[in-house]
Amino acid sequence: MSEIEAIEADADYNPQHPIFLMLHHPIIGTVFNGISTIDRRYTTDFVDFLAARPNIVQLTAHKHMAAQYPQILSQDAGFTAFQTPLTSTSGGNSHMHQTSFIDVTTDNKVKIYRIDLTSDTFIGEPWVIDLALGEEGFQYTSKVRSGYTAAPTFAAGAAVTASDVTNYSATIHYPTGAV
Repeated sequence: MSEIEAIEADADYNPQHPIFLMLHHPIIGTVFNGISTIDRRYTTDFVDFLAARPNIVQLTAHKHMAAQYPQILSQDAGFTAFQTPLTSTSGGNSHMHQTSFIDVTTDNKVKIYRIDLTSDTFIGEPWVIDLALGEEGFQYTSKVRSGYTAAPTFAAGAAVTASDVTNYSATIHYPTGAV
């Protein structure tokens, strides 16, 4: 019997309560940038086991993508996969100190808050996973997201530019797009 099966066998088990599973490497096909060959360490049986349990909230950390990427949260595999945000960049640049706070409410909702530690502000709205709805309530899938995402448009002549260019660094400027 696995640890998760032991939890499910407990008399107090409620399938609407979250089970948090922490893995160092992301599972292929779940979160953004979780597709490299180094991450081929989980069997199909293991992923199928998780997919049969929509109350699984799987946390990974290896890639540490920026919290602004919506793809660090995915429910495409039949459970919730969350890639914890980048806490610092290589070289110690202070502009990317991020973390997350996860709150489980009394009505079986998991709320994920993404936080910028440098400015002490939230990044976007919290992601809310309503476990009472099961898989039917999944809002963070490719199919759902494709219904409300559109490619940005840019003004004529808009261009990416660089300034303050040195042998070791440059400041890159991106135009603001409209959706």
